[in-house]
Parts: sequence; C-alpha cells; structure tokens
Amino acid sequence: MRDDGLIANLLAFNIGVELGQVVALLVALCLLNYVPMLRDNRAVATTVNIAIVAAGIALVVYQLNQYFQVA
Repeated sequence: MRDDGLIANLLAFNIGVELGQVVALLVALCLLNYVPMLRDNRAVATTVNIAIVAAGIALVVYQLNQYFQVA
C-alpha cells in the first residue's frame, strides 16, 4: 500500500457519503411521520419525485461541465 493517504481519504469520503444518506433518510422519515397528510397525496409524491429527478439531472450537468472544463 502506498503511503500517500489514498486509503484513508477514500474511507473518509465513503463514510461521509453514507452518513449523509442516513441523515437524509432520517429527515424524510421525520417529515412523513409528522405530516401524515403527505403520505397519501399523489400530487405531492409526483411533485417531490419530479424535484428529485430535476436535482439529479442538474447535478449530472454540473459534474459534466466541470469535467469537460478541466479536460
């Protein structure tokens, strides 16, 4: 193994990503428990799903833009 800290940095990054996912899930669960009217509302579910897809597309566009500017 190399001594440049690659393994430690990779582990720290992955642990940070996993902790972020757990926090996001806990926030979503809390919202669903405290706002019961959101559970059965199809319009809210559709809006949230569209927002998530839009955020994902925006992130991909941002990352690709950064990639092609560096390359």
